[in-house]
Amino acid sequence: MQIQHNLPAKNSYRNLVKNRKGMAENLEKLSSGFRINRAADDASGLAISEDMRERIRGLDQGLNNIDDGISFIETADGAMDEVTKMLQRINKLSIQAVNGTYHDDAREDIQLEINELKKEIQRISEETTFNDIPVFQSKIEEPKEIVIKSYTHQLPSWLKDQCSAQMAAGNVTDGGYTQDSTPYFVREVSSTPATYEYYGPDEKYAGDSSYTYLGQWTPELNDNLSAVIDFSGLITKYDGSGTATAQDLYRDIYSLLGTSIAAACATCMDSRVAHPIFYGVAFYGSAVDPDSGLVREYSKDDMRYSTTFYASNNVSVTGNTIDLGKLTLSDDSDTTIFGYLDYLKSSNADPATLADAAKTIANRLYEKTYEKLSAYVEETDHYNRLLNMNTDGETPAFAIYDYRDNTSLSPAPSSVQLFTSTSGKYKEYPYNRSDLGKLWIQCSSVQDDRVAIDQVNLGLRALGIEDYDITRYETTSTPVYSPESVAAQNDPNNYVETVHSYTHSVVVGTTTNSNGETIYITEPRESSYTTRDYVGPPLTITGYSETKTYAPSSISDITDAIDKVSGYRAILGAKQNRLEHSRSNNEIMNENITASESRIRDTDMAKEVAAFTKNNILSEAAQAMLSQANQTGQGVLSLLR
Repeated sequence: MQIQHNLPAKNSYRNLVKNRKGMAENLEKLSSGFRINRAADDASGLAISEDMRERIRGLDQGLNNIDDGISFIETADGAMDEVTKMLQRINKLSIQAVNGTYHDDAREDIQLEINELKKEIQRISEETTFNDIPVFQSKIEEPKEIVIKSYTHQLPSWLKDQCSAQMAAGNVTDGGYTQDSTPYFVREVSSTPATYEYYGPDEKYAGDSSYTYLGQWTPELNDNLSAVIDFSGLITKYDGSGTATAQDLYRDIYSLLGTSIAAACATCMDSRVAHPIFYGVAFYGSAVDPDSGLVREYSKDDMRYSTTFYASNNVSVTGNTIDLGKLTLSDDSDTTIFGYLDYLKSSNADPATLADAAKTIANRLYEKTYEKLSAYVEETDHYNRLLNMNTDGETPAFAIYDYRDNTSLSPAPSSVQLFTSTSGKYKEYPYNRSDLGKLWIQCSSVQDDRVAIDQVNLGLRALGIEDYDITRYETTSTPVYSPESVAAQNDPNNYVETVHSYTHSVVVGTTTNSNGETIYITEPRESSYTTRDYVGPPLTITGYSETKTYAPSSISDITDAIDKVSGYRAILGAKQNRLEHSRSNNEIMNENITASESRIRDTDMAKEVAAFTKNNILSEAAQAMLSQANQTGQGVLSLLR
């Protein structure tokens, strides 16, 4: 018998401690209601649960935000309802006033009521608030000063550096392109798969009847690849690892305004024909200058491609234009690119978010540019084609190439040249022109999960009735001549008639030149017109007669104002419906995420009570066995008696 080490007692004690620890954990879970009370209980489950809790709390606050947004809209709608009623009253009074049964004093009395209604409309526009936030904009739509400036722009470096005018086959990742050595003109006969009829061998335009049909051809590429337009520089610059900001991204996109990418038919360029085919894409529109804070508005009508081909060094922009100021993130989105960039600036977007934004915008710019150019090239340019290089969705680029066998031509054509310089004019004015402002409703903790509410302008100037007046008269002054002057004016001998002849061209037919272009045949025509000039004695004016004509403001101005307010109400009503749907969706997400979080975090009471009962019984048993184990040493005393 041993007394130094009571192993049965140690074993019983160890099990007793373990069972009591289990009981303590059971009691903690039963009393708190949580299965996870510390990270050690379930480390991965805790991390997942905390993410879900953050999402749930964001949705909870988002519901409150949406309710506030709906209340904001209802406040605006109530105010606009009153404005509509006042406009309807003004409309009725105006129709009453222009009736011929009212004299001037009566119209003055009617105008007094109209003036008071106008003042109340303006007051509502300026003073209606929600939580001390103006519900309506009170900015002046028209700028106080417009400055028109001339400019010459190059493409921004992130795009120009990626665009190549000397592309080789090795630059195309797929590689292995070959080219038919014969065709000079190709006409598409099927797009799926891409199949063309080709004609040859002379180099004239295919409209010439001397062409010989040579069969069908599926165009591929070799080293005649000649120019690349590649928007991936934006993706490279904003890769999520740098220190670039949303302001930098805004500035990079803004720098596209007033620029263009132009090219020309390869053969037209090389032969220097009289009528080369130019095509390209121009980016116009308006946005706020990120540095000056002024609005710059570029008009496509003032833009010209600057080329090295024409002696005049510029070509008017064609219809292939993209309104960058209004371009949205997708065809089914109402969020403009600049609106999104403004949001990224206001939310201080992180590098990862900027990387996603840059990728989205780069692909959108590529998509619209390719869409604009492809239709034009296929229809108009008889020697160049486009190759879509964005097969993986990660390379927003395409190539312009000349599909002919250049080795058989003498002299051999050079590559398609890209022109990246643009000249034109733009307007610059203070940023106070917009009729609509934005108030953002954050719907959850997700950064981009928000809805813009339009803050419309209900001011008298915005509604076009600032100077509305039904008492207005126009006065016309007519000179009164002396009797001698009247007689002189009535004497035909005091007038000299002059016949003016001029020559002009008239189109009498058309023909086709060697390039297949339509030439208009004209003939000269002679026309004339006659002027009658007074040459008699000087006329003497003895005074003026004034004619007063009733000329009230047009009642249609009030109708237009009512239509504007109704349109604003429709916009906000649609946003309210959207917010209500968003609220319902948030409630469903909240419920489902809460259920998932509960399964991870909450205690299963029945299961935990069963475990507690088990550990309680085991603890009592272990305590009894420990007592028994401690009694075994008593046998040693009997040996000592």
